[in-house]
Amino acid sequence: MIREASYDAAPVRARVAAISQGYGGPALDIGTGACACLAVAMARNGLRVTAVDHASSAVRMAQERAAGQLGVDLDVRYAEATHLPFPNGAYRVVAAFDVLCHAAEPAGVLAEMFRVCADDGAVIITELNPAGREVTRHRDDGFETQLPALLAPHCQDCQQVHDAFHITYVCRRETHVSIGEITSIPTAPAIINAIRATTGVRINELPATRERGRQALEERSNAHV
Repeated sequence: MIREASYDAAPVRARVAAISQGYGGPALDIGTGACACLAVAMARNGLRVTAVDHASSAVRMAQERAAGQLGVDLDVRYAEATHLPFPNGAYRVVAAFDVLCHAAEPAGVLAEMFRVCADDGAVIITELNPAGREVTRHRDDGFETQLPALLAPHCQDCQQVHDAFHITYVCRRETHVSIGEITSIPTAPAIINAIRATTGVRINELPATRERGRQALEERSNAHV
């Protein structure tokens, strides 16, 4: 049983939604589940969102929730994550929240996620870290430690965002850019802006680790003493 007083994924979803907003839509949520929680968060941030799941019952319940809360802003449909029914580069953001650790073929899912992601868009992966697995009693043999190797064929410089119970990888889809274009790549600014939007503080160094976030919060608190 999850100790709800200490574990809350909603702020992490809000941060992923804010990062997604920095890239713009359309967005795709993989393995959305019956609550479509991440898809709802992204849609509430003004993005046009498609959400998919391979379980028909989850799709039906998510469709009912979308119709009641968001209407046309959220399109929920059935799809296998290893064979997505979308053309190459169809989405600016492709996200999966606590999904890949359950996949029978995580490498195949990642390949499809990067395939349907647009040039200079972002693939965003969030998984539980050891503390998250402990508090949720989730057994996945430390899947987050496998992610760097799984992501390596697609992204050589994924940004990491650490939270108390999760780790999020923000991976820009690789394209060939010139040196003069590097400053236009939105990954790092999108992460920094998302952290500021959800916590009220700005981190001025990368990577945006949990320790730097805590330090920024403490500095803001001390400034108001």
